[in-house]
Amino acid sequence: MDEGEEEQSDCRINNHLNPRMTNMISIDYIKRKRQPTKPRDDDDFANLLREGYQKDYDTPVLHLGNQPFVFYTKLTYVDRETEKRIVLTNGTNVCMRRPNAPNNQLQYGKILFLFTHEDNGNVKIFVVLQPALHHHEQREG
Repeated sequence: MDEGEEEQSDCRINNHLNPRMTNMISIDYIKRKRQPTKPRDDDDFANLLREGYQKDYDTPVLHLGNQPFVFYTKLTYVDRETEKRIVLTNGTNVCMRRPNAPNNQLQYGKILFLFTHEDNGNVKIFVVLQPALHHHEQREG
């Protein structure tokens, strides 16, 4: 495994098999971009992270622990249906389906950043999207 690569070898996320996060981003770069580097239980990012745990992993989390977030530029996984490895990077436009979304709702957007968070020894992958504007919401000019 390459330096800066983290692998959850037996991990299965719905139709995603063998996810890998690669190309770790330095903590200095993350600080310059004003992204959080560690969980704090009292900020907006922490609240969004708790929401992600609840909606995407069906896991309520009250305390986020003290493990630092680890940011990456690339996420790859094997699609269960096609058996092909899919590559997602920061800046990629995607269409995603949240695991527990009402009515199987799709979410469109651009990947802002990819990170992992460790909770009680379990590493979870998170993708932060900048939502795409729907056609009727697009601004003129």
